Amino acid sequence: MKERKMKPLVMGAAVGYNRAQLVPFLRSLLGTGYRGDIILIGTSALASELAQDPEFSTVQVLQARAWLPFQKQLPRTGLRRLLFWGWPVLQGWLRMRLLGGVRRSAAARRVGKRILPPSEARYLFYRDVLHSSDYTHALFSDTRDVVFQQDPFSTWTSDGLYLSMEPPRYSLASERWNAGWLRALYGESMLGRIGHHSISCSGVTLGDRDSLLRYLDHMLGEMDAMDLTTLYQATSGLDQGMHNMLLRTGRLDPYRAMDSLQSRVATLGGEPLDEIPRDLQGWVCNRDHSVPPVVHQHDRHESLLADLHRLLGVD
Repeated sequence: MKERKMKPLVMGAAVGYNRAQLVPFLRSLLGTGYRGDIILIGTSALASELAQDPEFSTVQVLQARAWLPFQKQLPRTGLRRLLFWGWPVLQGWLRMRLLGGVRRSAAARRVGKRILPPSEARYLFYRDVLHSSDYTHALFSDTRDVVFQQDPFSTWTSDGLYLSMEPPRYSLASERWNAGWLRALYGESMLGRIGHHSISCSGVTLGDRDSLLRYLDHMLGEMDAMDLTTLYQATSGLDQGMHNMLLRTGRLDPYRAMDSLQSRVATLGGEPLDEIPRDLQGWVCNRDHSVPPVVHQHDRHESLLADLHRLLGVD
């Protein structure tokens, strides 16, 4: 049987970002020789900016509305949030349930894309694109804090679900943001059950089509299970809690861990700057001196950010 040719996709959320913020992500990816499709989730303003830029004319933008609580800079609680967000979120939450939930219903996903925070709504876009396309492999990625050093699919050797791992020096329970997301979604009992595990970063995930669709099915199921209070108070990051709960309760098995500085993704937010290997030019290396195609959270280190932007020709 003739082997099917790989047709890859790189897709990322960029709601609220402008062209300047995305130059490192896009320029570095295109500069690796990557020839697959690039799809961003962004506003009409971003779509217009990129369409007028010859450097990024091949980038597709799926237009999304800016999330109302971000537009209005609403706090998580209080009268101002209730006045601006109370009725829209109640109406949307009820409609998603009456329509069958985002896991099963295209109509519910259309509602969810407006009601869920961008960090969660992006999974609805991922699911719709991947399900309705003939892409064989995909990378779902954060955008503002990601750069590429190689084509992320150039060294692909085996299929499966690939999950990014943060450094093991802290855990789900000891890192306050992750502990907070798990507590908000699942309570203290779940945090106590899985809190000793190291953290997987939901910001960069890749795999073959079937593996990713199974992953997305699980993630959308968790969004369907969110209660109204959690959704009303949500800002961003709950997807990280869902992702780690699914992983650490075995529901994402089998998977392949992409350990920081030991794999194709370097997740650097928790790595001390002086322990991040670099080559003579300044590019990030793994500990075995191989090159990680994807570098994530480089902006947590000011000097590293400056060096990578210099190498990419970013002002």
